[in-house]
Amino acid sequence: MHYAGAQNWAQGAAVGFFNWLGFVAVATLGSVTFEKRPLKLYLINNGYLLLALLIMGAVLAVWP
Repeated sequence: MHYAGAQNWAQGAAVGFFNWLGFVAVATLGSVTFEKRPLKLYLINNGYLLLALLIMGAVLAVWP
């Protein structure tokens, strides 16, 4: 959180979101495009990871 300058939980959650978007969502997109897996499976798996990164970002931003 220090590198992004997050000072509150909303900024921390935003950092978590953009990390998810840049690393997780892009890296796992191949399972839908190349492996022909259902989009719903992609949304379930990535929804869990998005929620985890949002919570971690919010907690770490307000950690003393």
